[in-house]
Amino acid sequence: MAEQPDHGMLYQETLDTAQMELQELTVQIDRLRELLTRLENRKKAVEDICNAIGRWVEIGETLADADVTLSSSVSDGTGIVALTKEEVSLIAYPPERAESPKSQ
Repeated sequence: MAEQPDHGMLYQETLDTAQMELQELTVQIDRLRELLTRLENRKKAVEDICNAIGRWVEIGETLADADVTLSSSVSDGTGIVALTKEEVSLIAYPPERAESPKSQ
């Protein structure tokens, strides 16, 4: 009878490779979760800014008819939002971010 080839070494190499890939994928998933959390927090901050500016504009339009000057402090019931004209301008027209130099 012919001897059966021993596939134990092949199986072990396959297992080792699969385990390394599993570890790499786990690390990538953790990084993506962190990035997603940061993006969600950033989105929430931008939504808050939009709501605050929208309220500020809404109040400004309402008071414009009454010939009253609008302060940069606006209370939305949850707190006071105080923005200077420069801050509003920076939010509406953010400066371009400088790109980091590519690694060589």
